[in-house]
Amino acid sequence: MRRRNRDGEESKLVRTGGTWPLPYTIFTSENDCDSIAFQNDRLVRSWNFHESSQGYPGFQIIFDDMTALFTEFEQVVHDETDAEVCVTGSRCDYTNHLDEMPLAELFLGLATQWRESPKTEPNIEFPQPEYAGVRLVFSNPGDLPSSVVQMAVDKDEDGTVLGFVSDFTLSEPQSAQISEFGGIGHAHDQLIKAFTQYTSASMQANWKRKS
Repeated sequence: MRRRNRDGEESKLVRTGGTWPLPYTIFTSENDCDSIAFQNDRLVRSWNFHESSQGYPGFQIIFDDMTALFTEFEQVVHDETDAEVCVTGSRCDYTNHLDEMPLAELFLGLATQWRESPKTEPNIEFPQPEYAGVRLVFSNPGDLPSSVVQMAVDKDEDGTVLGFVSDFTLSEPQSAQISEFGGIGHAHDQLIKAFTQYTSASMQANWKRKS
């Protein structure tokens, strides 16, 4: 590394005269049931409840636990750096494993809030999310190695968009026909296959698709 940069200033790996950046640091219990992590701009408290644990104790208990740890964290920061922790926001994450089910059933359940008969149940109001999206990624569709097709549906205030992306990678020397322009012909074939599979006949007619 140069002793000085192009502006003539002394080169430094980390700044001096202030606090060094704190890397993301995480401490986990021996049974992996809970952890605490912190970085310059965040404090994360996590719990993992599974069959061998005591189960979810309720929000108030884990909130009290988090509050006690955060108070201790604030005190340590103040004692060591004479700085005050300023909380500017919060985020809650909840993740759970669902039973195995067909993909279509999963999507329908999420879209209808798991109602048995969403079209016939009276007085059901479905909230309109600010954004909704679906991503499907298929590796090696049609047994074509090194091929990946992505389908994306995005719905927001500007409307609904359906997009397809197909990638083909030349993993080894191929014939001149296959290798032409990196195999873009194969990428296109896989894209069209996904397009016809995941769009309706009326959509294709509206977009003036030719057979």
